[in-house]
Amino acid sequence: MREAVLQAMLAPPPMPAKSAAHQAAAAAAAAAAASTSEESALNNLLTVELPSRYSSLGGGRLIQCRLPDGGTVVLYPSGRPALLACGWSGAVVALNDSLERQGSHLLASVTASACGFVRSMDPTEPTFTCTQAVAQLQDPLTGRVLKRLAWPSDPRAKLPINLQVRLNSCLTFVCSGRADMTFAFQAEGRSAQLAVGFCAEREAAVRQRCIDRHGNPLIGLSESLKIDGDKETVLWKSETAKRLVAKAKQMRKQQQQQQQQQQQQLQYQLARRPADSAKSGATEFSAASSGGTGSGGSGSDLTVRDSDLEETRARIRGICDSWLEAYRQRLGVAPPAPPPPSQPQQLPLSSRTPRPVQSAAPATAQRSSTAGRRSVQAPPRLPSAPPTAASGVGVGALRQSAPAAPSTATSATAAASANSLAEALESAACPTTARQLLIAAGAAGGTSGFVGLNRCGCGLQVPSLTDLELDAFIEAQGRRNPDQLLVVMVTHSNSDSSEAARRADSLLRQYASANRNRRRGATAPCLAAARDNFRMLAYDLGAAAATTACTYPELLVRHNLRVGDALVYRQGRIMFAGALAGPEQLRRQLAECRRLGQRGCPGLPRDFRLSTSAWDCRREDPASETAALIGGVAMETGTNRAVTLDALTVLSASDNHPMLSCGLPKIR
Repeated sequence: MREAVLQAMLAPPPMPAKSAAHQAAAAAAAAAAASTSEESALNNLLTVELPSRYSSLGGGRLIQCRLPDGGTVVLYPSGRPALLACGWSGAVVALNDSLERQGSHLLASVTASACGFVRSMDPTEPTFTCTQAVAQLQDPLTGRVLKRLAWPSDPRAKLPINLQVRLNSCLTFVCSGRADMTFAFQAEGRSAQLAVGFCAEREAAVRQRCIDRHGNPLIGLSESLKIDGDKETVLWKSETAKRLVAKAKQMRKQQQQQQQQQQQQLQYQLARRPADSAKSGATEFSAASSGGTGSGGSGSDLTVRDSDLEETRARIRGICDSWLEAYRQRLGVAPPAPPPPSQPQQLPLSSRTPRPVQSAAPATAQRSSTAGRRSVQAPPRLPSAPPTAASGVGVGALRQSAPAAPSTATSATAAASANSLAEALESAACPTTARQLLIAAGAAGGTSGFVGLNRCGCGLQVPSLTDLELDAFIEAQGRRNPDQLLVVMVTHSNSDSSEAARRADSLLRQYASANRNRRRGATAPCLAAARDNFRMLAYDLGAAAATTACTYPELLVRHNLRVGDALVYRQGRIMFAGALAGPEQLRRQLAECRRLGQRGCPGLPRDFRLSTSAWDCRREDPASETAALIGGVAMETGTNRAVTLDALTVLSASDNHPMLSCGLPKIR
């Protein structure tokens, strides 16, 4: 049938009688056309315009023309054939517009015996198939029969309903009966229709000529249907149809495999997302903690649900505490007093000795605390009064006064109180909590229980350190998380005009902004950062000494720090001291401090000081710059005011920088 249609399409149209010259020209043109190949002739037919005398629409590109053998061709606007109707057999073939599309571009084939198929380019449209007995609609993906109707005994009778399939944007097929089937074409405001259906005269010719090499109809259905549960599978008789169906099944199988792979990848990503978010807070300073390693474990579903419940409860408690604190600040209401102690807790004695709180009154007793370990008898440093219970005492003072107790019962009570305070400070991950514990211990005379005080009230701001809890909190964090780096930024509440103060405030704001959405069962960023690779704290020179009876801030007295300087602690040891220009320099210094800590570097001396000619609260002799140095590292005033460590560098005395013989400092 295809060869007959092609020959009919390539045959020249009948020409009217003309002169001998015209006949000679026509013969020459026919000879030239015969010399071309069949493929070039078909391409020319599908791309060029047909003569205007075949147009029934009045000029322009033709969409329908009649062939010499009685057939009809309907063309797309692109010039390619859309419908081909054979004149002698009455069969109609529908083609797709795009010849470059992968797979077959045959859309429909219906013969004069009312047998054939019609499929759509849209996978949601059903497929129409018809035999000599039935007409049915099928699902193109699964092959399930959606609707099946038997032909009436009279071929001219109508079906109860019309079966309609939309082939593409231009072609539509409608079946109203066995002898009433129509292909409708519409494009660019023009339309055409081709009718096809049962014709008894042409049925014999169709059976004789439209067969494949195996003697079966080109496209046909078996009369018997195999029932498989609720699905009805069609048995194709034609070998060509069987190959097409097998290819379609293979493509559907590949699509299903791709969908399954995508679903598995999505489930894997969803399963990894909670673990990734728990390992790291995804903050702006995450690059500084690249040396840390995270470990994850697998547990049962019950354990995961219990941990989620506890996290949700702690998160709700943190939110409620934040709201209550905001209401108290807005209304001016003082926070509630801590509950009275029920009984002292019997806990083992702690070996940690935080800095005692002392007054600034002139006396012979001197300050004896530093950032590291302290001895009971320290050399005199500043005039101060001896510690008293009214001024608030730390754990070190309690331990010093414990041996002087007059009785065994009193000694046991003091030891239990010191142990209770030490354990409470050990579990306190917030400077505010440590400050409340020390204040409560001083108010109760060192015999208080510390139940109900371990609560954080920092909100979304970076927590601040004061002289009261400075040493105790740094040492507790060093034992609680040995690999964590603690960055203490020196600020001043009344000094925000200098460049150093602006840099320090900018770093603190960036850190708080990066941690404001972190909620690991507590108010961010304080308790949520307790297990991070590093955390930042603020030290306000204008308010640090307000909680003690000292005149000057401890870090100013101890290290002579200025606004904008920073201290980096690791396990209670100072690994860096100096100014930070921005986040990039902070990342580099954190990486360097972590590297030195892993190599076992002991850190800077605990009593080193940065000297400056601007002002020194500890200078006893104004003419001597080094009179206030007690075995530390001195630097003159300059833009690069920083002290770092390098275990491989040993400076000699010829470097014009005083240094300790036991340390290995490097000045940058």
